[in-house]
Parts: sequence; structure tokens; C-alpha cells
Amino acid sequence: MIKIPGYKGHLLFGFLFFIILIIFDLFVFDILTVPAWYWWLVYSPLLIVMTLFPDIDTPSSVARHWWTVTGLFLIIFLSLYMSIKGFILQYLIYIIITAILLIVPWFLTHRGIMHSWGMGVIIASTLLLIGSWQLFIMGLLAYWSHLLIDFLMTLADGGHVKVRLI
Repeated sequence: MIKIPGYKGHLLFGFLFFIILIIFDLFVFDILTVPAWYWWLVYSPLLIVMTLFPDIDTPSSVARHWWTVTGLFLIIFLSLYMSIKGFILQYLIYIIITAILLIVPWFLTHRGIMHSWGMGVIIASTLLLIGSWQLFIMGLLAYWSHLLIDFLMTLADGGHVKVRLI
């Protein structure tokens, strides 16, 4: 019986996927042309986050722990900022959205909606709000690398694979 990889396996596969993407882009497409420091400073952390993100629906996962810690830190930071600067509606909205996003994973089942190709598009689309289409492409491919390794490992184990678009 082949075991589905944990976070280390997903990170390793995501990293290999990342290296192949860089090489492929350099020699074929040349569309993600950015300075080398940008690859490591922006794309690498993005790769880590998006590769692990589908497992946010698992209570014991590294992704869930980081999601919770980051969300709580953001709520505390924004609350402190508002206590110093005064009430700002925009920051209250950020706090409410963050709180909701911290609660949502508790209602998800593992290998449910977070393990769908369509959710990868939706999650990666949020990167268009803060960055460029290149961030979207990198985030989407990293998210999909997680789904791909799960898919391949399940097939290798002889299991039935259910491909979810949404």
C-alpha cells in the first residue's frame, strides 16, 4: 500500500515541479521573466503556501496550523493597529473576513472541495487582487501540484480516483 505524501512529500514534489517550471520557462516560453531574487523571494514562499493549502481541511495538517497562527496574528495586529489609530471600518472588515476564514476550515471534510481543480482556480484568483497574472499562474500550478501528487499516488496504489472540478 502506497501512502499519500504528507507535507514534506508535497513540498518536495512542489519544489521539483517548480524547478521544472523554471527550466521549461527559460528554454520554451520565457514569459515569467523576472529577476532571480524575485523567484526566490516571492515565488518560493508562494509555492510553499499554495502547495500545502489544499490540506487546510485536515485538522492536524501543517497548512491548518500555519493558517490558524497567521490568521490570529493578523487579527491581533489589526486590532492593535485600530486601538492606536482609532476605529477604521476597512480594518474591521479585514478582521471579520479573517475570522470567517479561520472558522471555515473546521466545516470542511478532507479531500472535499479543497481538493478540487476548480477551488485551485478560485484560491489562485485571489492572487490577481494583490499581484499579477504571473503570481496567479505560479499559485495555480503549485496548488495543482498538490492535487496531482495525490492523484498519482492514489492511482499507483490501485485506488479509485475521483477527479473533482468543483
